[in-house]
Amino acid sequence: ASSDVGTTAVITLTAVDGHGGKFTRTFQTRVTADPVDDPVILLPPTNRIGAVNFPVAIPIETVDLESNPANYGAQLLADSTNHATLSLSSNVLTVTPAAGYVGPLYCLIGARQAGATSRGSSSNPYDIQVVTVGVGASPIIASSTNLLSVPDFVLLNRRVAHFTSTDLTRTATNFAASIIWGDFRATDGDIVKLADGTFVVLGSHRYLTPGTFRIVVDISDDLGATAHVESSATVLPSLSLGKLGGSSSVSWPFSAAGFQLESASDLGAHTVWQPVGFTAEEGSFDIKYLVGETDGRLFLRLRK
Repeated sequence: ASSDVGTTAVITLTAVDGHGGKFTRTFQTRVTADPVDDPVILLPPTNRIGAVNFPVAIPIETVDLESNPANYGAQLLADSTNHATLSLSSNVLTVTPAAGYVGPLYCLIGARQAGATSRGSSSNPYDIQVVTVGVGASPIIASSTNLLSVPDFVLLNRRVAHFTSTDLTRTATNFAASIIWGDFRATDGDIVKLADGTFVVLGSHRYLTPGTFRIVVDISDDLGATAHVESSATVLPSLSLGKLGGSSSVSWPFSAAGFQLESASDLGAHTVWQPVGFTAEEGSFDIKYLVGETDGRLFLRLRK
């Protein structure tokens, strides 16, 4: 708010490494007036499913940091121009399919600050998004599956999503899927129809480092229906056994900070795992734990 201009505040940042290490820094800020009139931001529209011979209304939602009014625009893309018409009233776009048309319609939606002729370094003043209307499509109802792996292990044809369609005539060839694995790599998913009529999305991938990765799966069909689900892959660090002087050592990559080392004296149905304290060496690529000779038989694991 303009009334806050000139006020100050103290901000404290604290970073914790998960092993007892902590770094804190404090700095002072001062509120100043923003001389830039920020452009309108178009919020991502939600894909729609519509009935044959019925129009579909799509609200266009925007954010403007200075609360300026907005202008809106829309147009049909590619072959969709032959199968629908558009009308725009204020911030509501109405898509009217041609009589009897069944299939996807692709619309480009735009928003700009009222009267704007450019947008920063771009000569196009509009912030744009594409929305899909599936005419005559059945909803895709999807759920995701979490994965567990270790570095350099190939996850082969693993299930990352499961989905259903109310149209029982649909086959695997009617659908497509993409998988973003969370490590800056993406692949197409394989669709398989199960005996019960539901579908799974399968994918193959190999993670190179330990950590937790966000998996994003987008599913679509040839009539324009879409679904979006997210899950995670937990890649466990590998424990390495070595010798350091007269003692044994267990080490794992420093990049796997956040995992707790635990020990047990036996394995069985009622095994009791106890946390083990350790110290990470600054500047080292590995975290090491020394196993003393008095520890006897010892089982170790990492848990997150």
